[in-house]
Amino acid sequence: MSTDQFISKTIDTNQRFQKQTSTKTQYQDAITKIIKICLEKNSLSKVENLKSTLPEVESVVVNDSPVFGYVMYILSDCCREMKLFDDANLYGNQSLRIRISLYGDKSNEVCICIDLLVQISMDSSRFSDAVALFLKSFKCKAHSQYTTYSQLTVDSIRVSNALLLQSSSESAATAFNLLGQSADILFDLLTDESSPPNQDKDTQQDLRHSVISILQEKASQHEKQMPPDLSKSANCFKLILKIPQLSNKDEQYSYESIIGCFSKQWLFEDVKNYISQYIAMGQRCFKPISVEMANILYFCGVIMEEQSDRPSPTRLCDLVDALRYYLCTLKISRETGGVSLNEESPAFAQKKMRDKIETIIYNNRPLKIEDVVLMVDRMLQIISIDFLLNIQKSQNWLMRYIYPDFIAEDALREKEDTLPAKSGSLSKLNGLMKTWKNRWFILERDVLSYYKNQGDPKSKGEINILEIKSIDIVTKEKKLKPYCFQINHPKHTLVLATDTEESIKEWVSLLNKAIQYWQEWNSNLTLTLYSITGGDDDSYSLELEIANYRPRVVSSRYLPYPPPMPMLKEIINTEYFDYQTIYEIISDTLPLFKENHIDFILEVLDLLDFEEFSSKKGHNDEVHQFILKSSKIFFVVR
Repeated sequence: MSTDQFISKTIDTNQRFQKQTSTKTQYQDAITKIIKICLEKNSLSKVENLKSTLPEVESVVVNDSPVFGYVMYILSDCCREMKLFDDANLYGNQSLRIRISLYGDKSNEVCICIDLLVQISMDSSRFSDAVALFLKSFKCKAHSQYTTYSQLTVDSIRVSNALLLQSSSESAATAFNLLGQSADILFDLLTDESSPPNQDKDTQQDLRHSVISILQEKASQHEKQMPPDLSKSANCFKLILKIPQLSNKDEQYSYESIIGCFSKQWLFEDVKNYISQYIAMGQRCFKPISVEMANILYFCGVIMEEQSDRPSPTRLCDLVDALRYYLCTLKISRETGGVSLNEESPAFAQKKMRDKIETIIYNNRPLKIEDVVLMVDRMLQIISIDFLLNIQKSQNWLMRYIYPDFIAEDALREKEDTLPAKSGSLSKLNGLMKTWKNRWFILERDVLSYYKNQGDPKSKGEINILEIKSIDIVTKEKKLKPYCFQINHPKHTLVLATDTEESIKEWVSLLNKAIQYWQEWNSNLTLTLYSITGGDDDSYSLELEIANYRPRVVSSRYLPYPPPMPMLKEIINTEYFDYQTIYEIISDTLPLFKENHIDFILEVLDLLDFEEFSSKKGHNDEVHQFILKSSKIFFVVR
């Protein structure tokens, strides 16, 4: 539109606002003059010319006319560029008032004027005012759809970045507030079920993508803070997970971002919780044997392996979980023909996963590398993906598979909070007198104990959970209480009573759960001891005999120092030497040495010189007992 056309249209549009006291010529001349000034390039002279012409315009049209609102807007913008912020704000608000009276407070014309006031507030460092005005305009545009949601997102991020460039705590806080409230406005539109949206599919997708983009930008800004605010960053991604009809890609990215934030903060339980949710999401959205599922499991494996190197209260179990996820990934990769991880080739990715699995086992079992390779091959043959994703079964199985017993016992302690456990008062039927006695029962680990009173140091009796044959609820009979159940044990039957039906169901359910748990813990043990090769001397032959004995390993204490060979030599060379002393020293120190068990025992046997010692001192029985006792610490059960 040319200047003359614009002037002509303005004169026609505002004609009904012409004052009766002015002539047509005066009206047309005044409008033409002010419009030509408005179209000039912004400058101080333009400001002065507009101000000086205003009285002439006021004499021909009413103040609430469109042309007067337009002139106020142009004058305000010109003052802003000239850094006359007070005048800019004054004229901008006058233009806003006129537009509200003419078009309504939710009109596009009003939004345009508010956007100018936002810029004035930003330029004059009144950031709180700028955010309040921006959000008012943002909400109006979003609800009325004066522009696309994508454009609103661009505007929101642009203003927030401008605020962050001010490098002040106030501007940073207002930037986060702006993004947060912008996301809330769009999120409410997306989830408002009371008024079904009259939008097509593409518009709904644009709205959904806009909410995600704003929240991701807010999360990014929180991470760039010094120091980073990872908790608030994680909260942004938690909000994304609440968005309806979220795409699988956005859901994956959000879960990985949340887990990454928690991992950086060493929030170990939160990491494990969201990893469980992430895997559940993968099982819900993808096939078990798919590239997408493999990538999810590999990511979880890397996170849990990193966590096992930190002071996590469950770091031994965390390493087992890492192994579970790596095994799953490798099995899926083999069954799908290859999986690319982080844009790596399928072949390289498979080798990388295999190396991780073998490294975890090699670092925790006293095995040679060739035996580790054979063990991994067997594991991949006998386990299924479904089994590995069942944490209760596979974690216990792998725990005993990759750790010697004394470490597996420590890993089990890490799971103390998740083990079946209960305590409370029960009535116990006396076997001889057929009378009822109140006793305090405690189910802890794989033992059910009962005491005369709560807090007594010594129990009146205890039952190993694995020795229980069955647990039955007793039907109502004479001389028995209403809510009874009996524990059937090979040696005797224990009849117990509770006060309520709910309580009896709770006890019976938990005891059965404990039986199942500890049966699985013990039955899944299929460890393989590596073969020992060496020279033809007697010490190597003797070592093979010890290896074949294969007793069950007992828990051992950790000590902060290595096996003291000089101390052993000193004791052996004295006349006060005895095997029990040697046994006690090595039993306390050997658990620190995982892959060096064999070297250590061979050194001890060389020091003792069994053949010479037994022939001269006649201690064959003592030598034999020492070998059997020591082997309980040196080796793991098949």
